[in-house]
Amino acid sequence: MRTPGEEIYHAAVLSNSRFDILSFSEDVGRHNAMDKTIGKLLLDGGLRDAAVLTLTSRMSYEMLQKAARAHLPIIISKSRPTALAAEMGRTLNMTLVCAPNAFELIIYCGEKRVIRK
Repeated sequence: MRTPGEEIYHAAVLSNSRFDILSFSEDVGRHNAMDKTIGKLLLDGGLRDAAVLTLTSRMSYEMLQKAARAHLPIIISKSRPTALAAEMGRTLNMTLVCAPNAFELIIYCGEKRVIRK
């Protein structure tokens, strides 16, 4: 439980297709956390190796727009995408995955990128 005045932080992680972490940031703002994570990797010249964006925040269409501009095909988040984000993800051929707990993955679009075992 949060104490009064305690800030809520959001985190964003970029990893390659083997889930090796390439960049990580956190911020009070969810957009800021994502922007910092992408920006670090862009400035380091490693953005082309990024394949998966993992967020602690919800997936909105604005987040998808940023991910698409960075050529990130897969987004995993703890919360479900908004209806507009899910529609945009299908249109942009992205894979949107919600991981509400440690035992469940809900795939909203782009199922072909996910291998189930």
